[in-house]
Amino acid sequence: MWMFLGIISFLVTLVLLVLGVVGLIRKNGKAKKMFLSSLGAFIVFIVALSLDDRAPVAEDSSSSKAEETEANSNDDEESNIEQEDADEEKQKEEEARKKAEEEQAQKEAEEEAAAEEETEKKAAEEEKVKEEAGDPAETLSQKNAVGAAESYLDYTAFSKSGLIEQLKYEGYDEEDATYAVNQISVDWREQAVLMAQDYLDYTSFSRSGLIEQLEYEGFSNEDATYAADEVGY
Repeated sequence: MWMFLGIISFLVTLVLLVLGVVGLIRKNGKAKKMFLSSLGAFIVFIVALSLDDRAPVAEDSSSSKAEETEANSNDDEESNIEQEDADEEKQKEEEARKKAEEEQAQKEAEEEAAAEEETEKKAAEEEKVKEEAGDPAETLSQKNAVGAAESYLDYTAFSKSGLIEQLKYEGYDEEDATYAVNQISVDWREQAVLMAQDYLDYTSFSRSGLIEQLEYEGFSNEDATYAADEVGY
């Protein structure tokens, strides 16, 4: 559009210049007017040229902006794709880690179950061997020793070693006496407490004296000390 206007104005300028020259030759007084009009047409020509030059620049600017916008859009799209890829990779790593942990936990559980099964199998085999071998039958002397041990504990307190000595005093050999004491179920610490109370019921003791007396009767220092604590020392 501006180019067309420029061409027209240029042609008009030429025509007006020619008319101005003709006016000078003929001296008809129109020369000045024609020159001024040609100057105006020339100014229009110059303006049209300048506007026409700007149009591509504007177009180029718009094009550049469009290209820049497209480039930014492409960069954003690439960034989004990269982020999606990173998220996907992270998710895969997390799933792989969880799977490895589950497999490890399952492996440990299987190993534990196998170990427990092996232990139970060995215990069953040992029990079977014992049943096949058969434990020796309890002798009459051992049976009587067990009864005597239980009877003693019914009316007084004993330490384990003290009860064995008492059975030996009654005529049982050490093997039968030891067998009998091992066959009965006794809380020896409780026996220490009972004996400590029996001593205090008929005589006086200091704490250390009571502990020493209980140790003399065959109780360990730990059980004797516990008994002293229990009776109030």
